[in-house]
Amino acid sequence: MKILRTCILSQGSEILSGSILNTNAQWISQYLSGSQYQVIEHITVDDDVDLLIASFERLCSLYDVVISTGGLGPTEDDLTAEALAQFSRRPLQIHDDALTMLKEYYQKRNRILPPPVRKQALLPESADIIPNPVGSACGFYMVHENTQLYVFPGVPTEVQTMISNTFQLVYTRSPLVFGTFGASESRVLNYLDGLSLPAMAFHATRRGLWLTIYPDDSVRSDIETEISHRLSDILFDCSETKKSLLDLVATQLWNRAEMVATAESCTSGKLSSWFTSIPGSSGYFKEGVVVYSNASKYKYCGVSEELIQQQGAVCKQVSLDLARGIQQRSNATWGIGITGIAGPGGGTQSKPVGTVHIAVHGHQTSHHKHCTFHGTRDQITDQACGQAMFMLLRAIEGNLNSRQ
Repeated sequence: MKILRTCILSQGSEILSGSILNTNAQWISQYLSGSQYQVIEHITVDDDVDLLIASFERLCSLYDVVISTGGLGPTEDDLTAEALAQFSRRPLQIHDDALTMLKEYYQKRNRILPPPVRKQALLPESADIIPNPVGSACGFYMVHENTQLYVFPGVPTEVQTMISNTFQLVYTRSPLVFGTFGASESRVLNYLDGLSLPAMAFHATRRGLWLTIYPDDSVRSDIETEISHRLSDILFDCSETKKSLLDLVATQLWNRAEMVATAESCTSGKLSSWFTSIPGSSGYFKEGVVVYSNASKYKYCGVSEELIQQQGAVCKQVSLDLARGIQQRSNATWGIGITGIAGPGGGTQSKPVGTVHIAVHGHQTSHHKHCTFHGTRDQITDQACGQAMFMLLRAIEGNLNSRQ
């Protein structure tokens, strides 16, 4: 099968000014990933007909396929059709089917088609329309010399629907996505040092880092085994699609009919909000308490006041007592306790900002980790919640394996 070198052209001053994010390019690249359409370049151009003409000229000299988004509306700065008409030397003309679709769009809404909107039916001669089932402006397709040009409006919901209906994808290689936690890109690459790998891509967040590769089928199994082995300390998933820690934890808890409860100090309920951010979370999340004051730690989780006086609220034993206390109080299967210093103030030489103690308790077993995170207050609490989620997943998997 021929691999088609593909470029995505986005246009609009609102993108270049930073007023909106260019989510179309990201979504299209993800949608085409691993298919015969190999995305080589993203380009964003202002609403200027000369710039658009020059861009189409350059791109058509380099690529098999150009996908354009934006510039098909009724206003003066919507210039895509005009630019392509001049570039290809095909006059603009009213496309009967495009005009019919426009009229039907307005009739369904009991509205009269405004004269300026008829501009959306002006397309380069001989262009084929691409229907828009969720918006007013249709797209169009044309071929210039050896390049296929697909032109879509800029509204993301319309782009996604129209592209899904337009492109028949054949996947040349299925992706392998490795989900990891607690390591940077450079550290992951260090784990994989000396290993010959196909093209790869990273997606790094404070909730995890995902490495995606596209191996040949002949070596897929060997590469999956080797990378999984090398990343075993930080790996939480390997599959063909990106999965979050929360997805995996929720699935494990659902499948085992188990519940989790949280006692949070420095994260102030952030972990609870993560757990409850997906539908059906009541099936695995029992309750959460924010134990910010020392008195609340004793009141809700039974943490000894004497312990806090002797060791402070930020220590290993307090996190363990929080996890055990909330598990027993709620009668959940698992309890999580977090205590730390999120900053920017409050740190000391022995306990600097970013010091966090996290504990997970369940099935009569406790797990603890002393962490030192860096960054802003929000970044520190994000990392703490991610670490707690990672520890819970490992604890669930460990308990599952111990019963087999």
